[in-house]
Amino acid sequence: MVADEVRKLAERTTKATKEIAEMIQSVQTETRSAVDKMQSGTQQVEKGVEVTAKAGESLKQIIGQADHVGEMVTQIATAATEQSSATEQVNANMEQINRLVAESAEGAQQSAKACEQLSSLAFELQSLVSRFKLGEQTGSKSSGSYRSPRQVAADPVRARAALASASRPPVQRALHHAEHEMGAE
Repeated sequence: MVADEVRKLAERTTKATKEIAEMIQSVQTETRSAVDKMQSGTQQVEKGVEVTAKAGESLKQIIGQADHVGEMVTQIATAATEQSSATEQVNANMEQINRLVAESAEGAQQSAKACEQLSSLAFELQSLVSRFKLGEQTGSKSSGSYRSPRQVAADPVRARAALASASRPPVQRALHHAEHEMGAE
């Protein structure tokens, strides 16, 4: 009986040892599987870190390019402002040129008018001068309309008229003299 119990105990021990060995083997298999999965996970994490690092570098490049584009936009805005200012200056200059051209045209018209008036006055003066009668050369000078400066000075009324006409512009003096002489005929 003891032997039988020892044998049963040995059988149970062998069975339990087998079960323990199977359990250990199962735990080892699961542990290996977990280690494999952990290694695979580690590799994936490493790949993720690499991708993240590359993404970080790409973001740095994008930020650098964005800064560069921002600088270019600022330069373009500055150039546009300067060009706008230059355009305003050109417009102001063009307006001033237009104003000067208009003034010059007006001055030219006034000059042309003055030339026409001067021409008309010259024509009138010529017609008035053609009416003058000069004193006869053989006769005495007092018989004609010519009077010497002494004769004019002797007559105070005529002397004052001569002085008044001397202060007038030449064309007016000539016209006044012509009218006076015509009235004396």
